[in-house]
Amino acid sequence: MANPKNRVSNEGCISKWNQRQPRKKRDDDDNDFDSTIQKLTGESSANRKVRGIVDVILNTPDDDGIVHRTSAKRRKQQAGPSQRRKAPDPHRNDPFPENLPADDALSGHPELELREFINELASSGEYEVSPWENRQKGLDTEWCQARSRIMTSVVNANAPPSEDDVHCYACDKRPPTLRCVDCNFSLLCHECDMIIHTVNPCHDRQSWQKGYFEFLPQEYLYTFTRYTRFNCIKCNCQEYTLVNNGAYIVVTIKGRFDLPRLVPACTNCNKWYPQLELQNILHAGLWPGHPDLSKTSYIFEQRLLQMWYHIMTNFPGASLHGFLGALGQISDLHGRKRTINHTSFSRAYREYSFMEVEKELVKGRNNMVCPSCSTDQLMCHIDGIHKLYRYKNASQAKGTSYHGGRFIALDSDVTAHLDSVYKAHPTKSALYKDIYCGDSKWKAARQSSSKTDTLEETGLVVAGCRHAIAQKAVNMFAGELYAYSHYLHVNFLLEHGIQYIWQDVVCKYWPWAQKVATSNPVWMDAVKQIKPALSVMHAKAHSWHCQVCWGGRYRDGAGAGSGEDMEQFFSYFSRIGNTTKHMTSARRIDTITDHVLYWNGRKIRALPEILCKRYQRMQKSIGETQAKLDEITGMDNKKLSIWKSEVIMAAKDAATCRPSTKQRHGSREQQLKRFFVVTYQLKEATMLNKFVVSGSDGISSLVGSEELFQLARKRTTKEKDLERERDTLKKSLEGSTASLLDMGRKERCKSVVSALQCDIELTVNSVHQKHLAYKGLADASKRRNKLGAQMEREKKKIGIMLDKLHQVQMVTNKSARKCCLDDVVKGNFPWRSQASASFSQKRKATDLLMFSKRLEEEAPYLIKEMKTFITYYREIQKSLEGEIDSLSKRPLQTEYKCVNDSEVDADKELEEPHRYIVLNKANPGHATNRGLIGLKQAGLAEVKSQIAWALSCFREVLSADGWRTVNFGDDEEEEESDTEEDNEQEEFVLDCEAY
Repeated sequence: MANPKNRVSNEGCISKWNQRQPRKKRDDDDNDFDSTIQKLTGESSANRKVRGIVDVILNTPDDDGIVHRTSAKRRKQQAGPSQRRKAPDPHRNDPFPENLPADDALSGHPELELREFINELASSGEYEVSPWENRQKGLDTEWCQARSRIMTSVVNANAPPSEDDVHCYACDKRPPTLRCVDCNFSLLCHECDMIIHTVNPCHDRQSWQKGYFEFLPQEYLYTFTRYTRFNCIKCNCQEYTLVNNGAYIVVTIKGRFDLPRLVPACTNCNKWYPQLELQNILHAGLWPGHPDLSKTSYIFEQRLLQMWYHIMTNFPGASLHGFLGALGQISDLHGRKRTINHTSFSRAYREYSFMEVEKELVKGRNNMVCPSCSTDQLMCHIDGIHKLYRYKNASQAKGTSYHGGRFIALDSDVTAHLDSVYKAHPTKSALYKDIYCGDSKWKAARQSSSKTDTLEETGLVVAGCRHAIAQKAVNMFAGELYAYSHYLHVNFLLEHGIQYIWQDVVCKYWPWAQKVATSNPVWMDAVKQIKPALSVMHAKAHSWHCQVCWGGRYRDGAGAGSGEDMEQFFSYFSRIGNTTKHMTSARRIDTITDHVLYWNGRKIRALPEILCKRYQRMQKSIGETQAKLDEITGMDNKKLSIWKSEVIMAAKDAATCRPSTKQRHGSREQQLKRFFVVTYQLKEATMLNKFVVSGSDGISSLVGSEELFQLARKRTTKEKDLERERDTLKKSLEGSTASLLDMGRKERCKSVVSALQCDIELTVNSVHQKHLAYKGLADASKRRNKLGAQMEREKKKIGIMLDKLHQVQMVTNKSARKCCLDDVVKGNFPWRSQASASFSQKRKATDLLMFSKRLEEEAPYLIKEMKTFITYYREIQKSLEGEIDSLSKRPLQTEYKCVNDSEVDADKELEEPHRYIVLNKANPGHATNRGLIGLKQAGLAEVKSQIAWALSCFREVLSADGWRTVNFGDDEEEEESDTEEDNEQEEFVLDCEAY
């Protein structure tokens, strides 16, 4: 018999088990329970149709009392942090819960009776579940049942109306003669159709004269006939008539429309004014295919151009031919011509995009400026992208780029800079050939032209701030030469007062920049005022000492940025290379600039949220980093300081290929080591001298010892220099030769052994890191095979270093034992006691310490960037308000005249005739003045909205103390009291809250 305590209602079972919170990870007890159910039912947990008790236990009912199956991932997301850490329930050890509804059927738990009980419980319908598969099945069923009703409704909609029963939807008097698809399928009479579609000629209309709905042919379409103002400049008449002058080809989102073309003419003197066509078209929301409408018939809807802009920027590399082909198919489907001229659309879109950029500038929006870096920019990341190349066989039509110099620097300026650099410093020095760092070969460090015969431009070198906003770029016509980065270094970073330059190969670029700076004082200022920093991600592929000596984490004041900000930009930017590689040079520059403006605008709009997320992540990382640091060092700051000094000193020693003169003749230990080395090199040279004198180049060639003979000759040529250096060292050390050699041997052995041990520990640490990555990859992965080969090479390298270590130790200790390779690879270093830390541990602790310091620097940087963001938009707000006030008081033209195109072209006061600017800006008309005020008021509203959103974001993440530190007001004089500053800050906060 079952235990009477188990005899409770089903509701009690459900309520108890629903109170249990899902765990983060399924444990062994859950597996035991599933295996028990599988054994009894013969079905796995994944394939069981009837979940029964399992669903009752693992799921919760909704408001209707129905229990829905929830995935493990979803249950983990629904559970809060406190719920995930909840102590395990002791009842989970029992595969059958204590309150499970039990009757006599459960007596002894026989398998057959339990299965019948589960089936009976599931068939009762009380615990019916609705998994995702069942919901999809129900959705399919509902669609299947509704298909016939939908089809019937569609057929009914295609039935021509009866004239006796239906009236015009507009006037409700006359019988309808046609139906407009764009007016909600409204049935209209002829009179109402003329009134409505004279204003909206690009609506698709249908007639049913033949017994079915068919689209009206082109000759039944209306055209644009409204001219807001007319004043003849010849007779001052204000009345006009419309004269037929051909046809328009209007392309909208719905495809192509062929409309009659009507030109206004004065009724008194019959003078035509075709220039008013352009004004009327623009006021109607259209855009001309050519500024002189007599030379083209194409007109494009501005909404269509906007749609193509959003498609092109959100799907970089989208095909314009495919887009126009789709529009043509839509036109053909509605009974219209499908041909759309690609060249006309492309040129019209380019001009429209130029106008939009200038309009945004009128509204006060400049997407080439980062609001948080507008003053005192901290750093700039410079990197190259090779996917934005251009073929040499692309169109070579000469043209002027509208955006030339806005983002991509002028090629003439860059070429002049390259000539001045390489004229003083030709590319024959060894500095230009050093392309290795660690085990990596860096293409960006090559100073040789990688230009192919098929490419004109090979890519771009881009500079951007730490918010992934692209600021300046130069075209590459060869490889990623240092001079391209140097142009941005001197002409952009230096001019903007940027403090740090981050690069992937800054360890190679900076020595080159220091060398070329000697020929120009401006270049020397760029080297002195700007500090170098190695990007964090690319630093992992550099040698360990390069990471310490050049890494951004080891640069005081560099902040916690990664220095890889342009990589995020390149992930979006590289996709437009599919289209720009076939463009002309000018069009390529304009297209790239359009995408840059879109990307920057998107980043600028999201910048308050980005700054807040960084601030929150920084606060969280500080605690996590400090906890890891305390775990390694045991909260011993003195020990950590010693480790840091050892790591930095070892990195500097490893980075120095040969000791400098100061090191050679510095401390006594250095002099002893050098005396030992010089003495034995002199002995070798003396012994090799006999070999060189008795031999010759011919004899060494005969016996096959050319390399040995050349090496011996090289050693003997330095014999006199070595003698002088030995005598100088002996005189300064003051001692017998034997004692000096003995002390020098010990110091030299000690130094070499220490260096070898550090290299071995770092190599073992590298093997362990690769092994962790190796285990997480698939068996047939190429990356796995590559990692395996690298680990084998590093193990062989460790074996060679152990042999060398044993040989060096034998010099001072004949009984020294050789270390076992397997033990060393496992991390058991004989030279380390259990209490002492390995060099890799010291390096890890030092990395955490430097990262912790950078995180502490990040908080004031982020707060400063928040302040700069608000200040930047407040300045724009003040500027727009002043301009609006000035425009409101400006004298206006009271008389409107129809201006001829020839008069516009002859305007000598126009400073930039190739730009989109406002005519007669000094003395505008009423409409122009109101338009300028309207645009600036729209920009002012956007600025206020951006400030309000930024304040709400910053207030959420900053504490009360942190919020008070963000003094958004203007800078105060030093002599003003703190009380006055606090009062002004409070006034500013209250002022900002008004937004």
